[in-house]
Amino acid sequence: MKKLLTVLLSVMLISAALYGCSNPKSVIVGTWTRENSADVFQFYEDGKCELPTFTGGGYGEESYTIDSKNMLKLTNYYSSSVTYTYVSVQDSDEFVKNNPDAYWWCIDDDKLYINSDAYYIKQ
Repeated sequence: MKKLLTVLLSVMLISAALYGCSNPKSVIVGTWTRENSADVFQFYEDGKCELPTFTGGGYGEESYTIDSKNMLKLTNYYSSSVTYTYVSVQDSDEFVKNNPDAYWWCIDDDKLYINSDAYYIKQ
C-alpha cells in the first residue's frame, strides 16, 4: 500500500510539473480583452498579432515571439519591440517589487497578465 501511494504521488507531481510548463505560445493564441475596456489583444498561431493598445494604431502587422525562456517579444508595425519576462502569478508581486521598471507577463488559467493588467480570453 505504501509503495502504491508513493507511485501515485509521484505521478501527480510529474503531471502538475508538466501542466505548469505548458507551452505559453500555444496558450496565448486567441482573443484577449480587459474588463470594461475596448482593449483587445489578438494572438495567432503563425506569430502575428493585433495589439492596438501597443502600437496606438493597430495596423495588423504586429508580431510576437516566445523564446525558450518564455520571454515574450512584441514587435509593432514600425519594427519597435518590447520584451517581457515570463513570471508566474505566484512570483509576480516579488518580481515587481525587485524590478519596478521591468516588463513582465504570464498566463494563469483564463487570464493573460501584461504587467499588472489582466486580460480575459474571449470565448
